[in-house]
Amino acid sequence: MEKRFSAELLKNILRIGLNIWIKVEVRGGYVIIETRPKWDSAASPRIKLPVAKIILHRPSGKWKVYWKRASGRWGFYSEYKSIDGALRAIDKDVYCCFWG
Repeated sequence: MEKRFSAELLKNILRIGLNIWIKVEVRGGYVIIETRPKWDSAASPRIKLPVAKIILHRPSGKWKVYWKRASGRWGFYSEYKSIDGALRAIDKDVYCCFWG
């Protein structure tokens, strides 16, 4: 599997294949959003699906990663010493929380 993104790429809008990855800044971090065609029509507007939220916990200096649950709430995934570590975890998706 090729690497989807790195901390350097997070500064910009990313495009990989047919899907577009967008970073949206939130207070203290980022939300990664995947856009894709609607399942029943490629001609319809693209839908946006939040994939992961990465927040810097300032007191500890660690990056906390969250995944979007089916309920629509964000669930805690894990924490990492660097944003690169957090992005690697999202990219690997060991528990299939982010990419299915």
